[in-house]
Parts: sequence; C-alpha cells; structure tokens
Amino acid sequence: MSNRDPCVRAGKLFQEEKYEEALRAITRCRKENVRSRKKRGTLDLDSISREVSIGILEGNILFNLNKLKKAEEVFKHSYRLITNEDYFKPSGETSRIKGKILYSLALCSKKQERKISLLNQARGEFKKAKLQREIVETTIRLAHLYATTDQKDQAIHENKELIKLSKKLKDKRSRQYVKGQAYLDLARLENDDSRVLKLFEKARKEYRQVDAIRELIEVDFEQGQHMLNRGNEKGKRMVMDALERAKLNNIVELETRIKYALGIESIKSGDLDDAASNIIEALSMQAESDDPRSSGTAKLELARIRFSNGKSNEDYDISLNLAKSALESFTTVNDRRGMALANELLGNIYVIQNKTRLATKALKRAKTYFSELKDDEALGRVYTITADAAAMEKNSGLTLSNLRKAEGYYKKTGSKLGLSDIFQRYIIYYIQMEKDAIKAKEFIKKLRDIINSDFPHESAKLVIEKQLERFEQALK
Repeated sequence: MSNRDPCVRAGKLFQEEKYEEALRAITRCRKENVRSRKKRGTLDLDSISREVSIGILEGNILFNLNKLKKAEEVFKHSYRLITNEDYFKPSGETSRIKGKILYSLALCSKKQERKISLLNQARGEFKKAKLQREIVETTIRLAHLYATTDQKDQAIHENKELIKLSKKLKDKRSRQYVKGQAYLDLARLENDDSRVLKLFEKARKEYRQVDAIRELIEVDFEQGQHMLNRGNEKGKRMVMDALERAKLNNIVELETRIKYALGIESIKSGDLDDAASNIIEALSMQAESDDPRSSGTAKLELARIRFSNGKSNEDYDISLNLAKSALESFTTVNDRRGMALANELLGNIYVIQNKTRLATKALKRAKTYFSELKDDEALGRVYTITADAAAMEKNSGLTLSNLRKAEGYYKKTGSKLGLSDIFQRYIIYYIQMEKDAIKAKEFIKKLRDIINSDFPHESAKLVIEKQLERFEQALK
C-alpha cells in the first residue's frame, strides 16, 4: 500500500496525534474498502481482516477524540467479526486481536464493573497468545480499578500478581518499574504501619536499581503523606524535601501533586490562607500543561475559586476569562463533560453580571451536553441557574417552569441539598413575584422538613435556618 492509501495515511496521522485529519482519512479508507468488497462480490478472509484492522484504528481515533459511544460501537463491530469462526480459527494471533479489542472496549466503558469484566476477558485472551507485556499492562489497569472502587482484597491480589509477572519481562528496566509500582500501590493499601514502611523501602530499592528519579521522589512523597496522616511531623519534612527535589528536577506534574496535597493538609490543620496559596499555585501550574484536559480542568477550578470568592466586577471578569479559556481547551479534544461544566459556570457568571441573554445561550449548551451524559444532578443545577436568569428578566412563567424541572431532577437523584436550593427559590418566587403568602409558607414547611431529616450538610443547614428566619419575618 502506498502513502496515498487513505488507510496508511490515517495510521500516520494517528501516530502524529492529528486525530481530526485521521478520522477523515479512515472514513475514506472504510468507504473504499466497502466499494472494493462489493466489486469483488464475495466476502473472504482478507477483506474481513482488513475491516477488523480498519475498525480498530477507527475506534482508537474516535477514543482519542473523546467520542466514546461511537468508538464503542466500532470496537463492538470489529469484535463480532473477529469472533466469527467461519473466518478466524482459534490461534495466538486471533487471541491477540480479541484481547486488543476487549481492552479498548474497557477503556470506552463508563461503568467500572464493566471495565473490570472486559479487562479480565482481555487478559484471558492475552494469556492464550502468551503476550507477557500485554498481560502485565492489563493487570496494572485492573489493580488500579480495584483500588479506586474500594475492592481492596482484589487490588492487593493483582499487585502481588504483578510482582510475579514482572519476572517474566525480558527488559530489566521494565521489571524494576513494574515491581516498584506494585510495592508502592501495596503500601497505599496496607494498614499495618511497620508493613507499610517495609513496602515503601522495597519500592525504593527497585527504583534505585534503574535510577528512576521521578519515582523515587514519589515514594518519599507518599511515605511523608502516610506519616503525616498518622500524626508524625517528620512526614512534613519528607513531603517538603520531595517538593524541593521535584522542583530541582523540573518534574512539574509531581510538583503540582505535592503542592495540592500540602494545600489539603493545610485545610485539615485549619491554616486556610496557606491552603488557598498552595492549591491555587498547584492549579496555576497545571493550567500551563500541554495536555488540554489537564489545562482545562485547572483553569475551570481557578475560575470557580475566583467566582465563589468574587466581590467585584474584576473578580467576575477574571473568572469569566478563565472559564472561556477552559472551554477552548476542552473543545480542542471534544471533552463533553468539560465543555458542559465550563458552559454551566459561564452561565452562572453571566447571571451575576446581569447578562441574561448570554447566560441563556451558555446554559442551553450545558443542558445539551449534560443530557448526552445523562447527568441528572448537573441538569438540576443548570435548570436552577436558568430559573435565576428568568427571574432577573421578571419572566414569571419561565422562572416557575425551570424551578419545576430542576426540582424533578433533584427528586430523581435524591439530592437534599439541591432540593433545599430549589425550595428557597420557590419561597422567594412566591413572596416577590406572586405575592402569594400561602404558597410561600407551604415551601417554608417543605424546606424545614428537608433540613430536619438527616440533612447531610451541617454548615449549609445553619445558613438555611437563618434564611428561614428572614423569610418568616418577610411574611409577617
């Protein structure tokens, strides 16, 4: 195949991370493959194999464009083809391709248990094909998933399995890295203090053998955090030393993590100024990242901090510019959740600035994205802000209809905090817009009932109780 072949071009563009161009090329490639197959008039192993290969590449391109649903459909189609035993007999190569597709399907899935199931199936196929590197890679991902879903025993089992599997890797550097990471993860999962410290030392020993500077700093940082959490002040010195070494070696990602951790530690100790300084510095560093998702997330968090502490038009303008920049970052990689969250914040800022037309446009986009994501909690928030925009326009009907939609979503999710926000707005609506004291009192009762029934937010409860006193005064 020449370089003019759209399939070859798609592969080259994919390697260069030019995903939009790669998608156009693979679409042409697929069309040409269909035409060629129709021209021959028969299905044979070569044409089916080519279709599977096209599907795997197309799926990977779509995955990198964050079009997960479409990617999942393409991978499923490829898997149906490769499991057709009329064309593909059981073999190491067939198992390799099956494993690759199952692994990709796991990455596309949003449900953790489905991810775990697909990864286990993928590992089974890699074992049939005797692909040690792929077995190790899948086991690493499984260990991480079990840890993040609080399946501690399974996470421990997978990390111990990794230590055994690492011995089969031919490359010494890979062996030490895998063992070091497994020991570090086991240290995070272990409760016994003496055992934890031994595991940290084992991880350190593996990383020293390959002079893994970044990983050695990470071990010290993790051990320092562990000691701090146990009330050992020596841990603070270890964390600070890790921070200095991360700076010295220009390991920005790790420096950011340590700064953020120090901010959280300051919150626990009550030093809120120090906490804010560390967290904002960490986010500012992350905002400079070359990765659009990381950069977008950091900018969005900075925008939220500026917005929630806003006291002047300057604060809101800075927050607005950060949110716009975050939206641009998310848009470049078609990150729908990021785009939804950025538009939600933009809508909120525009409402504060009394720019209701711009607010409505941003909130409409947020609704579209959150609806695609089936995020009912977020839709409740967006309809709440939309009701605020309508109230500013003194549009009584639109205010009430949006409040009702928000209430419906919060009831669906069981969010007591969300419902308390809505009930407060109903009270304001009936006092100010409808002059209906009876309806206002009905919602005052509903609001009292909800905050007196296992309300999960104690600080918010105190604020609401004071607000209820003001409502009752207004109705006298």
